Amino acid sequence: SVEAALSRQRDLSEPAKDNIRSRIASTIQSASITDSNLTKDEQQALKRLKNDKNIVILPADKGRVTVIPDDYKLVSFDVKSLFTSIPLQLALQCTGPAIQQSTDALPLPTEDIMDLLNLCLTSTYFQYNGKHYKQLHGTAMGSPVSVVVAEIVMQNIEERALATCRQTIPLWLRYVDDTFTAVHKDEIDAFHNHLNEQNTDIQFTREIEEDGKLPFLDCLYLDRVFDKNNYNTDFIRRNTHRVTDTTETNRDSTSITTTATIPYIKGTSEAIARILQPYNIRVAHRPITTLRHLLTNVKDKDEPNNRQGAI
Repeated sequence: SVEAALSRQRDLSEPAKDNIRSRIASTIQSASITDSNLTKDEQQALKRLKNDKNIVILPADKGRVTVIPDDYKLVSFDVKSLFTSIPLQLALQCTGPAIQQSTDALPLPTEDIMDLLNLCLTSTYFQYNGKHYKQLHGTAMGSPVSVVVAEIVMQNIEERALATCRQTIPLWLRYVDDTFTAVHKDEIDAFHNHLNEQNTDIQFTREIEEDGKLPFLDCLYLDRVFDKNNYNTDFIRRNTHRVTDTTETNRDSTSITTTATIPYIKGTSEAIARILQPYNIRVAHRPITTLRHLLTNVKDKDEPNNRQGAI
């Protein structure tokens, strides 16, 4: 990228360009370049996130879209009072296998963890207005373990529901007890009943999109094209001319600046930017390691014998 930027600088002589190349090469040779700016524990955590099918990873590019047919409706399903609706036995039944399947090193045996979890889930005493009470059903709202148990239970319910439903569900996104789904308009009632059949204590309410609008996680999904933004046309015209006039003035008063995009290395990238700044070459930094590189794995690698041109 630096070489491309130098080639576009017509005002620089070849000796000057060679001097810049030499200074940048010396800076890079003296730099301490690391393979990643993440620790080993962070890299292992990212690998586990990539392998977790319950976590949705959406790279910020235009190629990752979900096509919803015209005869489908967006529907939001919400659990009625999730924490106080989870039966104790269901919580223990779902949590036990999840602990056994965990790849993390556990400080205690699974049996001891389950005993402690049972103690936490049954210790639901609280005080109100000078009197002591005990919560008889569900998990405690203020307990930190309730959040983890609720997530494990919801994962179990949604896996069973999606694996056994007769409907085709092209989109299913969930955050705790709120879901954002797409269901055929003639099968919404059937799928809603199917969700409620998974457990009699955990029941779902639903909200169907109206006029192409559906709220989800404090956001409003809009299925429409904005032809007008309701701004006054005179306001838009004035600001458009202002930006155009300012751009033309700056173009006449300053020389053309070339941009070079280089990987960011702390200390080294700043030094290279200082070297190129006097020659009107602006430096744009990019990360060496990105989440897309760490998390996205679109297909398996080919075996050596299956590669093209192998003999």
